Order: sequence, then structure tokens, then C-alpha cells
Amino acid sequence: MATADCLDSVEFLLEAKGATVTGNAPDGVAFVIRFYRSDAEAAAAAARLGPKFSRAIGRAVVDDRGNPPAHPGGPPMVLIHDDFASLRHCILPR
Repeated sequence: MATADCLDSVEFLLEAKGATVTGNAPDGVAFVIRFYRSDAEAAAAAARLGPKFSRAIGRAVVDDRGNPPAHPGGPPMVLIHDDFASLRHCILPR
């Protein structure tokens, strides 16, 4: 899968299976990318998951829910702006 190869080249750790990529960003945040048939399907799936831990990028939804906090009692770790810039670069067609 081209997306997985692209993300691998920028130090993301990934496993691709079918229409799903599971992995970790360079800073350790875990995520799942699911690919849909259209942008509209992806947007609807992201809306169902909620904006706090999911984001539609083209025909894909990136879900980073379920990460532990960086320190005890803190908020869960989430993907940062730089992670999303890499994800957007690798997911959207060029």
C-alpha cells in the first residue's frame, strides 16, 4: 500500500492489512487509518467517531483514540500537527 510505504519512509511504524493501516507515529502515539470508497463516507465515519480522536483526510479516517496519558493523571496522548502533516502528505493523492 502506497500510504504505508510513504509513512514508513518518515519513521512511522506500520502494519497494513486490506483497507486498514495500524501504526505508531514517531512520538509513539498509536493510530488506525481506515480507507473508504469516497470522501463523503470517510467524513461520515469520522463524524460518528467524534472530532476529539478522529479526523477525515480525503477518503481515509485517522483514529487515535485509546492512547495512554503521557504522564499519570494527564490527558491521553494524541497525534500532533506534524504527525497530521505527514499523514496528509502520504494519504492524499498527488
